[in-house]
Amino acid sequence: MNWARPRPCTAQTLGTLGRAAALPPALRRELHQVGQRFPTGLLNAMLPPPTAATFRELRRQRPDSQAAFLVHVCELVWLTALPEPTATGRKRFADFRRDEALMARIFEQFTRNFFRREQRRYRVFAETIAWQAEAPLAADLALLPTMLTDTTLEAPDRKIILDTKYYAATLRPRYDRQRLIAPHLYQLYAYLQNQRPAPGQVLESILLYPAATQDVDVRYTLGGHPVRVITLNLHQPWPGIAADLLRLVE
Repeated sequence: MNWARPRPCTAQTLGTLGRAAALPPALRRELHQVGQRFPTGLLNAMLPPPTAATFRELRRQRPDSQAAFLVHVCELVWLTALPEPTATGRKRFADFRRDEALMARIFEQFTRNFFRREQRRYRVFAETIAWQAEAPLAADLALLPTMLTDTTLEAPDRKIILDTKYYAATLRPRYDRQRLIAPHLYQLYAYLQNQRPAPGQVLESILLYPAATQDVDVRYTLGGHPVRVITLNLHQPWPGIAADLLRLVE
């Protein structure tokens, strides 16, 4: 692993975590042990704190997969670190799990990268879908919103549009009944209707939520295409999460 570029940022992040006021003693000792692997001069150096530009520059340098993961962890720490009002130099951390927009991005990227790494049948990518539309003036077509899938999985015989949503509830009350979230289905339906699958290629879609307040697994045929709305239990051990995701695309 190429540690040279992210190493100063990592050392600073370890220092920030180690000074957190609410850090349990066991974790503080573990951080200290990890810090001992770095050169003493680097840990004690008076380096300027990282900024958003620091992390953008590190990503532009295209670190290998392990170093890239390390950079992302460091960035998450710096984004959620807040000054501790009662302890000079110490930090407290905002609970990023309460940030629904951030968690939605993490869930989307996690799902797409999981399928890139853990299966070999499908090509995995985020796809821009062209509107099957006409207009008297060509310039008017540019006003249409961009349709970009979260994850597309494509094989010669099968194409799956997988859309992830991170919400506290998969169902919402409507007229005293629980129903699926309408805009999510409308979006998925638009994706399907504007696709042109290859000859012999089955087009289908999956709408995936984390299992928060209820488990859901329902199947429909919309516009002639199979659609599945399902929740994923993220509280189970990792082997169960991986198995459930792979079963979605079997």
